[in-house]
Formats: sequence, structure tokens, C-alpha cells
Amino acid sequence: MFDGPTTLALMARETSEIRVGTLVSSLYFRQPLTLARATMTLDQLTDGRVELALGVGDPSAGGPLAGITWSPAEQVARFREFVELIDLLLRQQVTSYDGEYYTCAEAEVIPGSVQVPRPPITIAAHGPKMLAIAAKFGDGWSSWGGYGVETEAEFCKVTAERCERFDELVAKQGRDPKTIRHSLVCFPPLTPWESPGYFTDMVGRFMAVGIDEFVFY
Repeated sequence: MFDGPTTLALMARETSEIRVGTLVSSLYFRQPLTLARATMTLDQLTDGRVELALGVGDPSAGGPLAGITWSPAEQVARFREFVELIDLLLRQQVTSYDGEYYTCAEAEVIPGSVQVPRPPITIAAHGPKMLAIAAKFGDGWSSWGGYGVETEAEFCKVTAERCERFDELVAKQGRDPKTIRHSLVCFPPLTPWESPGYFTDMVGRFMAVGIDEFVFY
């Protein structure tokens, strides 16, 4: 695939109104400081039209290519620091951070983003620990069925269960779940282009379980 921030810079030049962003920028390929600076720069270039989405990404296109062999536990722990540090870097011009996996000393992100307090962050998550990270830091949460989900009924069921679990975690953070976008990647076995009727029915079914944003390939 093309490089994310580079491609977004081209989109920024050729557009004036639509929002532009990634789904997702992965910790396999980005350091927090370089990604935060790229995001801030794009927010300036677009006059505040950038959306940032963070996630692990497709494992088959991540760790092996980058020569990384993190355990699942380490990956989640790294991701939490990755998100926390990017959140801080985009909120302030100078940041120092001393984590287990990521550190920085008086790192500058200047002049800062157009959007205040920072560009919106969507976090892709399925499991309990990842959902907790999204509940704490995210302006949006992104989900999809999963490679083992083979029927539409199962896709809807797991999505409903995740929505309920996510909303509980958001409430525990003292946040209102309605203020966080619940985004669904419409991945097979869903077939959104099948017909207008199917599309309308599909959107209705998932809105009923808590989804309010739909992403289509």
C-alpha cells in the first residue's frame, strides 16, 4: 500500500472540504513523535480536516514485515503507550514522556494542530484491553467482524456485544458513550453494494445495536 501521510498530503492539496485520514496508522511502522508531527503538519495543510486512526493493523502485514515478534501482551502494552504519547504530543507543543516502551524529552510539535485540543483520534479495537484503551483516549472507536466471522447474523451479534462492552468501559472512564463515534468497517460477509434495499436494511440493523459510522471498501 502507499504510505499514509504522504498520500494524505496529496489529497490535502487536491481537496478543500472533505476530511482526510487513515484507517489505521499502525505502531508497527510509526514512532509516536514522527506520526504526531506528520498529523500536525497535515492538519495545518488542510486547515483542520485531518482524522487520525490508530491500531495494530493487519497482523499479516505488520510484525513479520517489520521484523517484530512482540507477544500479544507486549503489543497491547506498547499500543497503550503509543496512543497515550500521541495524544499528549498533539495536545501540547512540548512533551516529555518516560514510558516502558516509548520515551521523549522536550519533544516539539510546533506550531501545533489547527483543531483544538487536537485532531480527532479513532482507535481500532476488539478485545477487552484494546477496548479499554479506546474508551479512555478515543474520539471514535472502529470495529469489524473478524476473520472467523462467517455469517451476517454472527457479525451483527459480535458487534452488538462489543458495543455494549465498549459503552460500559466508556462509562467507567466518566465519559458519555454518545460522544464517541462507533464506527464499523463493512467487511465480508457483509455485502453493502448488493442492492439499495440490502444497504438500507444493513445500516438499520447495525444502527440499532449502536453503530453510527460506516466505513466501506
